[in-house]
Amino acid sequence: MRIECASFTSCGEREINEDRFSITRLDNENVCAALADGIGGEGMGYAAAEIAVHSAEDVFRAFHDREDIIELIFESAQKRILYEKKERRIRNSMKSTLAAAVFCNGGLYTGYIGDTRIYVYKNGELVYRSCDHSLTGLYEKTGEISAQSVRTHPDRNKLLRCLGDEWDSTSKYENGCRIKIEQGLAVLLCTDGFWVNIDDEKIEDCLRESNGAEMWLDKMSRIAGENCMDPIHDNYSAVTLKVT
Repeated sequence: MRIECASFTSCGEREINEDRFSITRLDNENVCAALADGIGGEGMGYAAAEIAVHSAEDVFRAFHDREDIIELIFESAQKRILYEKKERRIRNSMKSTLAAAVFCNGGLYTGYIGDTRIYVYKNGELVYRSCDHSLTGLYEKTGEISAQSVRTHPDRNKLLRCLGDEWDSTSKYENGCRIKIEQGLAVLLCTDGFWVNIDDEKIEDCLRESNGAEMWLDKMSRIAGENCMDPIHDNYSAVTLKVT
């Protein structure tokens, strides 16, 4: 088996791209992908996102044989960001989301914080989708709004969890799915600027119409770019991985 990878990022109509990603491959079956969206409204978001994806790469290279790899990645990213904030005497900025997908030890491990999403498919069928750590994610979880309504709701950008804020037991990262690696497994990591402009059904259609990670991502990114809902299109980024 081999894990195919593809990545895409765009500023949209913004002057600065605060999205960051890393893809770290040790061999055909040991790969780590991380995607972070710096919180621009708070300032220094790009720096927090940069630290987050570099932390994922560093931790994966050092501890890829550990089953608690997701915990190590997120705890390391948070520790590094808080350290930088202290060194720079920053209080209310330098924050980021983070989503990670790690293929190691014969399995797929995922985790996230914020509203950068993770989609996991088996043979073209959705088996897992992360729930946004935002007000609209909470509304969706409690059944107050539909999954599609999240995309246009005025509270969509109000995050409840992120890197760079102090955590307690209810505000830290969340472990996602753990699945055995097998052919036909596909993963999408995408920032809110990406998923807000392509619905879940279309993501799945693009996967079924594609024969690899790169083609899948190319189809989706074109749709996301064409379906811009915001007057000033946000940064939008994604990473795809597919087991072949």
